[in-house]
Amino acid sequence: MNKLLSIYNNENKKYAFIDETGNCSLEVDKDGVSSHFIITAIIVDSSKLEVLEKEVDGIREKYFGRGEIKSNSIGKNYIRRKQILEELKDLNFHHYSVIVDKRKVIKESGLKYKKSFLKYLNSLLHKQLKMYYPKLQLVSDQHGTKEFMDGFVKYVNSKSIPNMFEEYEFGFDNSKENVLIQLADLFAGTLSFKYEECKDNDQFNNFKQFLDEKCLDYVEWPFGYDNYLYEYEKDVSNKYDSVIYKNSIFVAVKYIKENENKEDMEVKDRVIVLKYLLTMLLIKEKSRYVTSKELINNLKLFTGRDYTSQYFKTSIIAKLRDARVLISSSNKGYKIPECEKDIYAFVNQTSQMIMPMVDRLGKARNRILVATNNELDILDKPEYTYLKEIVEKM
Repeated sequence: MNKLLSIYNNENKKYAFIDETGNCSLEVDKDGVSSHFIITAIIVDSSKLEVLEKEVDGIREKYFGRGEIKSNSIGKNYIRRKQILEELKDLNFHHYSVIVDKRKVIKESGLKYKKSFLKYLNSLLHKQLKMYYPKLQLVSDQHGTKEFMDGFVKYVNSKSIPNMFEEYEFGFDNSKENVLIQLADLFAGTLSFKYEECKDNDQFNNFKQFLDEKCLDYVEWPFGYDNYLYEYEKDVSNKYDSVIYKNSIFVAVKYIKENENKEDMEVKDRVIVLKYLLTMLLIKEKSRYVTSKELINNLKLFTGRDYTSQYFKTSIIAKLRDARVLISSSNKGYKIPECEKDIYAFVNQTSQMIMPMVDRLGKARNRILVATNNELDILDKPEYTYLKEIVEKM
């Protein structure tokens, strides 16, 4: 560990040693596929790093000899696992863990696909860790082909802008030599006893106290409705934005719950599209409008059917709006509205479509009136009263 200290030494810096358990596949019904994916970061202050490494290495040697600290090698030896955790409880470190319940990932969302799933987890872990620690040195295993860590490295590098203080960095070390990466493996594996269906979940009560005492935070994902609101309201300042966001999420979730089990083909299509739009908020792609092409392509992937633009607009978007689901639109596409600006974007686009149509209707009405010496007013029927009022005010 001295080599890391010599390169990145900074008295205000903290280190995050990261490892994970589970696999990325969302086909949780298949043999060998985990129900959860757990990422654990062991957090330690730079001033405590060298001492902690020696202490953990002593525990490693005591229980694993020349081998690594690995949760899988402890397996179902619950007494041994508890003994190791007891020896770790007074050491100077904490852990931060993200727990993904893959069974609850929205099947109709883009997160069904491994690339999107990993991209979201990369952004989630990066955002949360950076929120806690603006100066953080991330350290991961330099060997192996773990998909999550490969993607996480690329994500951090793409999001981090180097500066003279090197405030957000990513480094590598060999897990066989780095006992703190091994420690992350132990904590992630132990935490899996609470969540994995294939494990003896009752045993987790034997380890819970040790994990909780060292825990900075547990983030369980996918988020529920309350989590959407909590994450948003931490930054919201405009009272109307808050109301719009709350109502947008509420009616979208309500529609999905009421309709996702219906057999009607068109209703199923609407649910798929709405889930995809909702997922755009879930993965924090705020202010991004989703094109109709992207939404239709996603729909095709799940149904195997082709869709026309007309069907998409009239049988999906229009019907969702008829059901009072809030969907904003602009020339960039569609989105669940989050703020006043999104609502006005919808009003402006609608106005640009309606006003020319009303103008053309008024011109047609006037032409017929002139041709018939004012005897035929095509808007004189009771069902057109509202149109007549609009035309006459223009």
